[in-house]
Amino acid sequence: MALTITDVQRTVKGNKRELTATVLFDSSYPTGGEAVAASDFGLSSVDTLFVYPHASRIGVYDHTNQKILLYTALGTEATNASDQSTITVYVRVSGN
Repeated sequence: MALTITDVQRTVKGNKRELTATVLFDSSYPTGGEAVAASDFGLSSVDTLFVYPHASRIGVYDHTNQKILLYTALGTEATNASDQSTITVYVRVSGN
């Protein structure tokens, strides 16, 4: 499965594009995180990606592997193939 990404707002600051978007997880979360590409956000590269906390989950962007990892509020990664389809987080992305 895949993430569902929906733009909320786009801006340009200097030579960088910034956007806020919602990210909806799917029904089969993979251990190690969900892959995201710059093109998923309409960009050619991602400089920074910040995941805003959810009430019961913490999202972390792994820049090296280009994945969003999802942790429970207790700090353990969501289990492999677990249904996270009710989890929507906001992200702020900066890049070109």
